[in-house]
Amino acid sequence: VNLSLSQATEKLTNLYTKELLRPELFLTVKFTRALKVSVIGEVNSPGVYSFKNRDTLGLTPQITVVDAIQEAGGITSFTNLKKIILVRKIPGENNEFKKATLNLLELIEDGNQTQNPYILDGDTIKLIKAEGSYTDDTYKAAAQNLSPKYISVSIVGYVNSPGRLEIPPNTPLIEAVMMAGDTKDWTASRGNVELVRVNKNGSIYRKKFNLNKKRGTSISNNPILKN
Repeated sequence: VNLSLSQATEKLTNLYTKELLRPELFLTVKFTRALKVSVIGEVNSPGVYSFKNRDTLGLTPQITVVDAIQEAGGITSFTNLKKIILVRKIPGENNEFKKATLNLLELIEDGNQTQNPYILDGDTIKLIKAEGSYTDDTYKAAAQNLSPKYISVSIVGYVNSPGRLEIPPNTPLIEAVMMAGDTKDWTASRGNVELVRVNKNGSIYRKKFNLNKKRGTSISNNPILKN
């Protein structure tokens, strides 16, 4: 358990030396299991995620840190993009860990792929909170790259096409209502649109908004929707 191939080979060779004069062992991985990785902190859906093998040779699942962050719903507006912490267990029986700090702004701005390493089974990716939220174009580019292609929301009531929608991340409330075909007719109460959201701690967030198409994106008037 928790041994690399070389460590397992060495351990079995030592055991076989008690029975054989010159044991020679060659171990290979026949089937790989799904990777299980924890993504915690400032992501929209923190938790434990499983990734199937993408490698056609069946050797190493080629999943990166960015892939894992996207699977966890993408970054929040408070994610410290310069300090993403990757914690990895060192193979062996000593239960030791090593830690690396990644700068995803270098990846987004300069294309530095060393800041986006492959993940291994049992890794933990921790996104910590920055002192303030990002509002500049750099963050917008990062949010676009570090988010899933689509999120799922439900729009119900007096709209032309109620139901579940797959929308791009960072879509504001009013734009999502437009994607649902807008309100049916004048009988719909455009000043009484309720946003219901389950918070990370399990509590329910509820707030009413006025559908004014002239309003820009803002937390108070036209918030960005989450999955």
